[in-house]
Amino acid sequence: MLFGTRACLVCHGWNAIGGGAAPDLRYSPMITDADTFRQVVKGGALKMNGMPPFPDFTDEELETLRFYLRARAQAAPAEQKALLDKARAAQASNAKPQDFVGKWNIVIQTPVGPQKAVMNLQVTGNVVTGKVTAEQGTVDVAGGVKNGRAKFQGKASMPMPITISYDITVRGGKMSGENANGPFGSFPLTGTRP
Repeated sequence: MLFGTRACLVCHGWNAIGGGAAPDLRYSPMITDADTFRQVVKGGALKMNGMPPFPDFTDEELETLRFYLRARAQAAPAEQKALLDKARAAQASNAKPQDFVGKWNIVIQTPVGPQKAVMNLQVTGNVVTGKVTAEQGTVDVAGGVKNGRAKFQGKASMPMPITISYDITVRGGKMSGENANGPFGSFPLTGTRP
């Protein structure tokens, strides 16, 4: 809760999986030393590097946050292996560009629950264009199809400008893949025809 409600996730990503806007704290040696962690988070020791101080954290909250990050660090190798296994399995896709065309009802599994959207795609050759419409708004997307996967992205402002990316395939008339939301992380995606 501290990580999610104190703005940590804005820069350091959902579940402390860094999206590139700031360091991935699961791999930071800073989380192994309480004093260093306190100096950086509460005292602003890395303010010149873009890490603002958070002086309102109590010492107990800092330790709770630090131990959360250490638990996430311990889970990181297994999560990385699962992602690599998933990527290897995904490479075996034999979807054709025309398999992606049309309207799809998609569900993105986020940490705040399933998010529904409608994806409408067109394909010309190997070029993908379209729109993804969700409760938060509509994003124009563009990209391509290669080796049975469609990879495309678009720009959104929710509440700050971010790039929303998709990496999907179609098997047996069903869509699966991932949705990446800027610094917030990547989430599993499934889709079916309406």
